Amino acid sequence: MTQNLSIMIHNNKLLRTLILSVLMSVTAVTTANATVGDKFKVGQLFYKVTAETPNKEVMVAPQGDYGYTDESEKPTGDITIPKTVNSGGVDYNCHVLNNSCKNNKKKK
Repeated sequence: MTQNLSIMIHNNKLLRTLILSVLMSVTAVTTANATVGDKFKVGQLFYKVTAETPNKEVMVAPQGDYGYTDESEKPTGDITIPKTVNSGGVDYNCHVLNNSCKNNKKKK
């Protein structure tokens, strides 16, 4: 009986380890694999992924394209567009600006 209980406990630990490993792998893949067209918000600005390779690149999403749908989402004050932005642990280069952002652009 003790030997059977020991085997059951060992198998339970293996099953929990396997499940945890699978969940961690799925989370890492979904977080790190943004595709062109994916959108996210950091600070006051919304960004759209424009390139995955060779470098991960984004542009500031234009009003109406994504986000900024109501007054509370619109950026206020001085806006600084960074050279890079991080989302989900991934760094993206901000290299493209929408036409509406070209005036008064200021990079950190």
